[in-house]
Amino acid sequence: MSLRLTISHSVLSITTEKSYSPDLTVRELKQKLEMIVGTPPDSMILQVRDAEGEVLLTLQPDNKKLSEFHLDQRSRVHVVDTNPEGGVLSQISAFDQGLMNVPKYEIPAEAYKKRDDTFAKWKEKNLKEHFQKKEDEKKGKEYAWEDALKDIKVEARCEIEGKGLKHRGTVKYVGLTEFAAGPWVGVELDEPYGMNDGSVQGKTYFECQNKYGKFVRPDAVTIGDFPAVDELDDLESDEDEEL
Repeated sequence: MSLRLTISHSVLSITTEKSYSPDLTVRELKQKLEMIVGTPPDSMILQVRDAEGEVLLTLQPDNKKLSEFHLDQRSRVHVVDTNPEGGVLSQISAFDQGLMNVPKYEIPAEAYKKRDDTFAKWKEKNLKEHFQKKEDEKKGKEYAWEDALKDIKVEARCEIEGKGLKHRGTVKYVGLTEFAAGPWVGVELDEPYGMNDGSVQGKTYFECQNKYGKFVRPDAVTIGDFPAVDELDDLESDEDEEL
């Protein structure tokens, strides 16, 4: 059965869906994605992100098969171009250069530089705005994470939110990880709505039952006196409604 993935890119404003064999390695997937986004495989970092853009996991190492990540259908794979100046943008520049080789009227270089309505000025301005926006968003998230971390301690009861759903649990890990940059909070959920057993990509950060572990960013965690979810209470409520 093929795996349907939604592909997005850190520089190009594209979102497309493609089907791939789960038997592909991460490296083979990168090679196929190069034909879509133009980024060389060695300049790619593949991240699985949720609807809010949060990184759920990083597809690595390159020799690992897609089937080993247990991805859902239509998981979003975000291609991070680590060298846009030498990858996608260089291809755009090469395309621009090709157009320049076509015989056409050319104004003197000094006159061209003085004009404000040229494509070069437009590209320069928009690239700067693009990278500045990305940097501002990154700093904004980092400030929010840093502020939220002040109240988060291991073994504290909490409620986490993601994709419009809230789940209760206990904080089991706070800190950096190997699967993605920045601080993460590992939570042992009261119910099996998680994605792991406290381990990600072979490294154990805490221990719990499978599907009870979940990692979220600090600003998705609310610390408080949240009673543990009791499944028996839900069953009793259902029985009362049937009486």
